[in-house]
Amino acid sequence: MISILSIIQSRFFSVKDIFPVYNSFFVVDHEWNQKYYSFWIVFLCYSVASYLNYNRYSLFLSFLSFFDRCVSDFFGYSDSAILSFATGAVVFYFGFHLKIFRYFRLAIRVFLVLYVLFLPLIWSVIPEGFIENIRGLPLNNVNFRVDLYLYSSGIILDRWLWGYSLGSAEQMLASFPIPTGGHPHNIVLSIWMEMGVFGAIFLLWLFLRLASYIDRHASGEFRLSSAWAMFIAGILIFSFSFDFWDPIVSLTYGMWLSMIALVCQQSGNSTSMQSS
Repeated sequence: MISILSIIQSRFFSVKDIFPVYNSFFVVDHEWNQKYYSFWIVFLCYSVASYLNYNRYSLFLSFLSFFDRCVSDFFGYSDSAILSFATGAVVFYFGFHLKIFRYFRLAIRVFLVLYVLFLPLIWSVIPEGFIENIRGLPLNNVNFRVDLYLYSSGIILDRWLWGYSLGSAEQMLASFPIPTGGHPHNIVLSIWMEMGVFGAIFLLWLFLRLASYIDRHASGEFRLSSAWAMFIAGILIFSFSFDFWDPIVSLTYGMWLSMIALVCQQSGNSTSMQSS
């Protein structure tokens, strides 16, 4: 239903206009809100998938939810939502091949270590020819993000130990020639910029702890696959877009974590019921 309403809102007419407006309640109708819908639907899609099993009815529901998600992305404009959903679908599929999935989860942990600890340095040493190849990718705002990541990495390396203090990203990016919204559009670069290497180490610890929590508490192929798919999808989303401390964005962090916890909690309840 959320996917259908998101499609109608973005392509046909404003669904929000049918809601009454009260003095103390204002309907927020902005094009950027479509990102919120897209990201929330990604998380909801994989949380629903965790409740499925191998019977025909469940497989039909699985196909239906993934199909709605694909159509919603097609009508939307957020490439980060499309990328996160597609990557999450691959992770979800790998979850049914336990031997491969075991090595896959190990590879993800290694990637997270390299990604979080070395991203600013990586952007500073990438050859110009490779950067031009990235600019040629058929993605929305790819040039903006490449330039912003290069600019942010240079700022970070100038003060990599302590950072520039919490909430300083808007000030540090004020001289960037294009409005950035006050953030570098990447959660890792944002933490590096504001908290330095110690913040990056703490962020890495949080990611690894969350991955370990999923492995310990998500039992069964569907729930383990769903939790890992949401984990990877969330990291991708926050690597391209939502990375600052606005209350609405923070709610997206909370929804991501709560959906993962819900899948793992449901997994624990199912195990208890089977043992009883």
